[in-house]
Parts: sequence; C-alpha cells; structure tokens
Amino acid sequence: MTALFGEIFGCLLVAALLGFVFGWWLRGALGKNQIARLEKTWRINLESTRKELDALKKKESESQNVSAPP
Repeated sequence: MTALFGEIFGCLLVAALLGFVFGWWLRGALGKNQIARLEKTWRINLESTRKELDALKKKESESQNVSAPP
C-alpha cells in the first residue's frame, strides 16, 4: 500500500513539474507576442498623435498669419 502511495505521489510530482515547465514556456512565448502587439499599437497611436499635433500646429500658424495686422 505504501508503495502505491509513493508511486502515485511520484507521478503527481512529475505531472506537476511538467505542467510548471510547459506553463512557464507558454507564458514566455505568449508574452513576447503580446509585447510585440502592444508596441505596434503604441507606435500607431504615437504616429497618429504626432500627425494630429502637426496639423494643429499648422492650423494655429495659419490662423496667426491671417489675423496679424499688415
């Protein structure tokens, strides 16, 4: 009976270790993909914001030139 408990415990320990290793590997693989997606999203948002800022600066510059007295 003790041998059976030892065998069950050993199998559970091996299964836990395999699950831990596989989970750790999977987390790393998916994490890198998620980081790449977030960087891409941030780059798109940054570029959009820069374009919007440039357009607003141009609009402000044009409005100051129009309203300036000759």
